[in-house]
Amino acid sequence: MEDKKIMILTMMITMMVVGMKTIVAQNATTPTPIPFTSCYSRCFFFCMIEPQNMCTCTSTCLKKCLDTPAATPMAMDEHTLNLGYCKLGCATSLCSNISQLNNPNVQSMGRCVDSCSNKCTISYYLSP
Repeated sequence: MEDKKIMILTMMITMMVVGMKTIVAQNATTPTPIPFTSCYSRCFFFCMIEPQNMCTCTSTCLKKCLDTPAATPMAMDEHTLNLGYCKLGCATSLCSNISQLNNPNVQSMGRCVDSCSNKCTISYYLSP
């Protein structure tokens, strides 16, 4: 009886390990982008734990959470690079004053950043 329980427990653990390996392998090959609001709220929270001013946290989190160009801009095409910098510049100038020390206003930041993404995309495609 005891051997049967151990065998069933061993089989269940093996199935869980195999299932977890499959999930991890799928996630490793197809990363899911984190929504801006989730990224920003997490980033802002952890940034404010360290003794920094709010402006630094806002700009740091905007840069980290926006779909901005990678650290190696030479590997990117001009379109992606310009669009990324447009979004970052717009969000920094129009949205950075929305967050407050005790309230990062994540939803308002998300709407503002989305409007910047729309403005940049439209202006980029309409330009000659």
